[in-house]
Amino acid sequence: MSGTEMYVNSVRLKLSDYISNTKRSQSAVSKGIGISAAALSQFLSRSYMGSNEDVAIKAEQFMNRESERKNYTPKPGFTSKLKNTLKINSALDYTFNRNSICIVIGDAGCGKTTALQNYTELNNGAVYVQADATKSSPRAILNLIVKTFGFKIRGTTSEILDKIIEELTGTNCLLIIDEAQHLTERSFDTIRAINDKAEIGIVYAGTPNIFNRMFGKRADELDQVYSRHGFLCELKNRYSIDDISNIFRDFKLSKTILKHLLNVSSRKGGLRLAVNLFRLANDIAVRTGEEFNEKHLEIASMNVGNGGAL
Repeated sequence: MSGTEMYVNSVRLKLSDYISNTKRSQSAVSKGIGISAAALSQFLSRSYMGSNEDVAIKAEQFMNRESERKNYTPKPGFTSKLKNTLKINSALDYTFNRNSICIVIGDAGCGKTTALQNYTELNNGAVYVQADATKSSPRAILNLIVKTFGFKIRGTTSEILDKIIEELTGTNCLLIIDEAQHLTERSFDTIRAINDKAEIGIVYAGTPNIFNRMFGKRADELDQVYSRHGFLCELKNRYSIDDISNIFRDFKLSKTILKHLLNVSSRKGGLRLAVNLFRLANDIAVRTGEEFNEKHLEIASMNVGNGGAL
């Protein structure tokens, strides 16, 4: 057996063990490697007619990357007791029970998305979709809703809307639309029709400028916001030292570091910035083989926007 054949067989065995141990699908692994699922299956069964060495090289690089990822600092675990999370849970419960409309607004990094996704996981009947710049039109956001619910619906925008309303009527579900600041005014009106006709709860979540998209020149007329919608949940990037301690509870951090992370969390970027700063600083400490301290935060702050200095 040649050296190349021995190498290919060794990688094939490692890859088979990797798939078995991680319980990842061959489809997902093939995408990570950069080959088709069919090619991966043939490679593992020793029937691949192409260059097995090329596949082995790609597979080895993939497994090495995956192994390296384990050495990076993980995200802190979800914290259900944060003020913003509690506010979101209360607002969504009200909206869910009343089949009304709720607006959740807050600056980037305040924990909206994490809290909304957690609420969806814990509450049967709550469905989460995330808009973006490419899904701002009525048809685009309706197609996203169709895909998320698993409906088999086609037709004109009007027909899709009518069929969504028909499918959702009587379900009393809660539709959460995150990053809703990307939607156009017509899209907001379209989604509002689902609330009116299917009588389900709707949550629009986004940055504070969501009002400019919802109401155009009437953005400052907040009386209309309160009268036309059931609940306004406004979030702030303001936290206590206990909040920060809870977020980083799995890491042994000094009071000095916790205070600095508290300070960072109040800046543009909020908790997301504080978490990113900590993770980078801790990665630096791990790579240098040192115990995590303020020096690593200092170094990390030079590479994280608005991280600031101690």
